[in-house]
Amino acid sequence: MTFQRVHSVFGDLSQALWSGAEFSSTRPVELKRVVGKLASRFVGYDQHDAQEFLRFLLDGLHEDLNRILKKPPYYEIPEYWQYYVKRNSSALSEQFCGQLRSEVTCQTCRHRSICFDVFWDLSLPVPKKAKGGAIRFGALKSSTDDDSSMCTVQECLRAYTEEEHLKDEDAFYCSSCKTHRSVVKSICLQRCPNVLVLHLKRFSYSTFSRDKVSTAVKFPTEGLDIKDFCSKDNAYYDKCWEYDLVGMIHHMGTLNGGHYTAYEYENSNGNWYDFNDETVSALKKPHAASSSAYILFYQRKGAITK
Repeated sequence: MTFQRVHSVFGDLSQALWSGAEFSSTRPVELKRVVGKLASRFVGYDQHDAQEFLRFLLDGLHEDLNRILKKPPYYEIPEYWQYYVKRNSSALSEQFCGQLRSEVTCQTCRHRSICFDVFWDLSLPVPKKAKGGAIRFGALKSSTDDDSSMCTVQECLRAYTEEEHLKDEDAFYCSSCKTHRSVVKSICLQRCPNVLVLHLKRFSYSTFSRDKVSTAVKFPTEGLDIKDFCSKDNAYYDKCWEYDLVGMIHHMGTLNGGHYTAYEYENSNGNWYDFNDETVSALKKPHAASSSAYILFYQRKGAITK
């Protein structure tokens, strides 16, 4: 089975969703079945990661819808985005794809190495709660005020893009010095997509434990400004990069067992909806802070999405 079948089933499901009554529901049984045929990890009724499933579905649909049938060779050059577009063009990539810029600076000779990567979503670190209600989050300061057990999505973005000092066993090979050196690594957004997907990393894994991070995250429902996290070295920096929330996925429960629900904003009537299994209900507006928020979907202001 190829993803062409998934594409067909997904199209039927989308048509059924849009043609139903306002508070009706549709069970995506056939979509789950055909996805399970391609990826056995999604077979059965155990809890699976919503972000992993989303990436699998988007990647597969993109490849099936890719208009570029004869792909030119891949080159790692500054014009990376142009070459990526020449190899990848679909309705999904046009909306969801962005570009990251990574820069590594040698602390001995100051030589800079820059590379670019395409992203479909950003996996943001979420701080763990510390004793006394404060939170610990890299270089962010701990707090003991009323919001001490809460962080903002902007802080998560800042932690994702903050500089990282690498030395000793983590030292990088410097092509100028011809040896491994201590370096500073930084990352920023070079190109921002029309639909920005933010994955809050709530599942923590270590050698001896697995845990869910239950820190509440505050997020704006309108006007998320990400300009501070964008590269100044691009032609789009002076444009408005504000986003409005259009959907979110919640995870309630533990790492080993839980329940997913979703909120969605319908632009045609300006209403929010709460999807909980087969129950669809009206929602005034999502709370701007949640300890269960797992995936946030933002749409760029002024962007036209199909």
